[in-house]
This record gives sequence, C-alpha cells and structure tokens, in this order.
Amino acid sequence: MAAYAVAALLGARLLDWAAVQASLRAWTISPIADLVRRVAVVSASAAIVFAALVFGLAASPWWGPIDRPLDGAGATALLFGLYAAGAAVLLWLVRMAEAAGQAGLARAARVCAVLTVFAILTLVVRLGFHGYDMRPSLQEASLETWAFSAAWGLYGFALLVFAAARREADLRWAGLVVLLATTAKIFLFDMARLEGVVRAGSFLAVGALLLAAAVLARRLSGDGSVLGFGRKAPAER
Repeated sequence: MAAYAVAALLGARLLDWAAVQASLRAWTISPIADLVRRVAVVSASAAIVFAALVFGLAASPWWGPIDRPLDGAGATALLFGLYAAGAAVLLWLVRMAEAAGQAGLARAARVCAVLTVFAILTLVVRLGFHGYDMRPSLQEASLETWAFSAAWGLYGFALLVFAAARREADLRWAGLVVLLATTAKIFLFDMARLEGVVRAGSFLAVGALLLAAAVLARRLSGDGSVLGFGRKAPAER
C-alpha cells in the first residue's frame, strides 16, 4: 500500500510535467494542454487523499489494520523508506502546485507531508521501545509515553521555527497544532500515567518548548506579530 501511494504521487507529478510540455509545444498537442493540466490537478488531489489514508492508517504497523509484527530489518527499512519517499514526493508536489498558482493543492500536499513525517516520527519512537512488534499497549508509568511527548514537542517546535523563517502560514498552523496536541496529551494522559521526575520533566519540557517557539517564531518572522500570524500596521510618521 505504501508503494502504491508513492507510485500514485509520482504519477500525478508525471502528469503535471506532461501538461507543461504540452503547453510548450504549439505545433503538437497544445490544444489539449488545458485538459491535461486539469487531469493532472484531479490526479494529484486524488493521490494526496490516497497517500493520507495509506501513510496515516493502512500502512501503519501499530494502529493500522494489519495485526502482525514487521518481518525483520529489511521489511522495516523498506516501510520507513517508503514513508520517507512519500513525504519527499509530497513536498515535490507542493513546489509544483505553487509554481502553477494552485494554492489549495499546495496546501493539501504540504499538510499531508507534515502528517506523514509525524507518522514516521511516532513509529520510530514505537519501534525503539517495542521492536518489530508494535502492537502491545502502553504500560502504566511507562517512559515510552514521555518519549512520544518529547518527540512531538520537538517536531512542533521545529515546524514553527522553520515556518517562521520561511514565512509559511500553513506550516505555522501545523506546528502550533502539534504543540497544542502535545500539551493536551500531557495534561490528559501523561499526568495520569507518569510519576515523579518523569512527570515533572514532561510538563516542564513542553512548557519550555512552547515558550521558546513563541519567542523564536516572533523573532524570525520579523514582523513584530505573535508567531507571525498577523502583522502590525506601519507606524505613522
């Protein structure tokens, strides 16, 4: 399924390339260039939806439908490689859509890429604690739940800082959502399951990340706004 998702994304990119080539050759197939481009947009949209379903659910060895462990290091490397390839092609589709002025398609591909990387990160943490069989449930007072909070918090922080530096509103919102989801997990889940130093460390670490993200995003955005989501009016002379 992961391989099919990557193939679908590559096929959508190939169709877009064909549409561009059609528009550049006035003496061959330019009359159908608009049709080819419309087909490319529809194909890309369908491929993004399919990739989101596959990388978000169908291909997951933890929360997906296949209830059996991964078949060794080779299968694990293949699965994570396909996840990474899917994220890379999605980012390629983002550039394609932006060049064509298709803001909606670019936003959808960007969000899908963010979710795919989030899934990779989550599965890597799970693999580190459970090995090839990721199905067993979390145990009480487990260090694993803290590891998820730490990884998600760092990921949200990185998204916010990168988005502020690049002035990408979609990534800013994605980073903020990840940080808020991590904070909610800490209050609703970690506080009930963790104890002692690990519990306090989880709370303080995410608090520090939220504060650092707000300060750095404001500084990097360079517009004086909180997290760069708005802009100050220019001062009157």
